[in-house]
Amino acid sequence: MAFTTQPGTLANLQNSLKRIYDPEFFSLMQNVNAPGYKMLLEAKNVVADGEGYFWPFYMGTPQNMGAPAEGNDPPPSKQRIEVQARVRPTQMINTFKISFIMAAIGTKRGTFGKAEVQRQIEEATIDITKHLNRTLLGSHGSGRLGQIEANNGGAVTITMKKPLGAWLLRKKMLIDVYTLDTAGAISSSGAATQIEVTGVNYSTRVVTLGTSITVLANEHVYVYPDYNNTINGFAGLFDDGTNLTTIHNQSRSTYEDLKATVSAGVGGVLRPLTEELMIDLAANVLQTSGEEIDTFVMNSGQIRQYLRFVIPNRRYNIDGKGVPAYQTGYKEADLQFFAGGNVVAIKRFEDVSPRVIYGFCKKYLRKFETEKLDWIRHGGDRQGGILTQGIGAAGRNTTYEAAIYVVTNAGYMKPNAAGVARDLLDPQMLGDPAE
Repeated sequence: MAFTTQPGTLANLQNSLKRIYDPEFFSLMQNVNAPGYKMLLEAKNVVADGEGYFWPFYMGTPQNMGAPAEGNDPPPSKQRIEVQARVRPTQMINTFKISFIMAAIGTKRGTFGKAEVQRQIEEATIDITKHLNRTLLGSHGSGRLGQIEANNGGAVTITMKKPLGAWLLRKKMLIDVYTLDTAGAISSSGAATQIEVTGVNYSTRVVTLGTSITVLANEHVYVYPDYNNTINGFAGLFDDGTNLTTIHNQSRSTYEDLKATVSAGVGGVLRPLTEELMIDLAANVLQTSGEEIDTFVMNSGQIRQYLRFVIPNRRYNIDGKGVPAYQTGYKEADLQFFAGGNVVAIKRFEDVSPRVIYGFCKKYLRKFETEKLDWIRHGGDRQGGILTQGIGAAGRNTTYEAAIYVVTNAGYMKPNAAGVARDLLDPQMLGDPAE
């Protein structure tokens, strides 16, 4: 039988063809924005030496005044109300490991886009920065990234509870599930630890896992090993004791002045964000603390709700015979809210929980950064290389390892100079009605 000619085709010679990728295909398909962490970096830094950083919560003057009758004694003297606040730094780290061979051949010329070591460095930096951001904006100090909505009966999926839903979770994360937010135990009889997230459906709030576990409603989800080890978060700093009973080592139930102003729906009933609500929140913060807030922070769902009452007031200028420029949408820098004659910046931060807005004074936000975010250097100084030989169970192996870390925390020096509005409808993020 005659031999059948085999022309060179894409099907039978594809392994010999080099894949040429345009750089645009290396655009990462996940949200890595970290505006909250950027704000923290811009805050005044105070270094914690020794056990931590200490300062006084100055909560009240002696109030020794009065109007005694003629010839009578003045009111008795008393002393100011003051307790000591403390913030301890925490550490956060991210690592990568790469084989000797991959580092050698994964050069810029031998890979597509950029050298493999460079790409690993970039990914590690992105991941730790984003995690600092989500922890600061979406959590309250325990590191919790969400709660379970319902018993799953032993499955590879869990459904996350509103309002936080699954917004702070990402594929490839290793998560722990705990029975309680503090002093809890690992769920599923200790099995719900270091479970890999293999899929996240943000609209349905369903998270797919690499291993089947049995979890119960209202249990708590954390990145491993964050449980009660992370930096403080907005949900705890700007709070009345609902999320965090103590702030900077002092009890909010003992000292009412350590509570932020809270506006909540009656009985938890959801309501729309309104101009009146924002005015009331700012006014109540002023009434309590004597401070005018200068910043509102919210997610994109509440920005949408804010624009609902702003857009009807939009006006277009007509110049002579010209046609007005019908611009729609918004510029964040152009969003202005006024409180007491002062401009209050409105910031859209994606990792803020749905159904909430925070109002505060940036001048009281602090970072407690003892070690800046940087790579661990080898060679005795900050100029050394970042790669070191890896170590396995049997000793050193044929890999390189590198680690990027930071020793830091976040704090707020005047807790009652802040406000939070909760129970807000969020049509965009959670499918709530608009009003």
